[in-house]
Amino acid sequence: MFIYKSKIKFSECDPAGVVFFANVFKMAHDAYEEFIVEADLGWNLFSDEEVIFPVVSAEAKYFQPLKLHDEVRIQLEVGEIRDSSYSIIYRVIKSENTETVLLKTVHVCIEKENNRKTQLPEDVKFYLSEHIRE
Repeated sequence: MFIYKSKIKFSECDPAGVVFFANVFKMAHDAYEEFIVEADLGWNLFSDEEVIFPVVSAEAKYFQPLKLHDEVRIQLEVGEIRDSSYSIIYRVIKSENTETVLLKTVHVCIEKENNRKTQLPEDVKFYLSEHIRE
């Protein structure tokens, strides 16, 4: 499991001081970016010349509101690894151990040159497998 910590900012909230629903996806993507950077694959997963990993599906379940200045941790786990795709599960938890949001994204490995699905690189599969949900 990978853990990313954050604090809810004013810019993430609506006029009522509650996180605007779409901003939770940005927080999850920030956690995902740190997760990928930590992989240290020797190449940049975000700007590789040959393959990219776009999100093809995203869903969220909201259990409680997140409010301005709430301290949260985002627990990131790999849900599933397939030949050319993987899913990431994010649990957004308030400092008092209350799960507030559950998110899931599905990423597909695409050849950048022709936009065709291709197999995940072995080093990516290996890194993802180290963080698979148990």
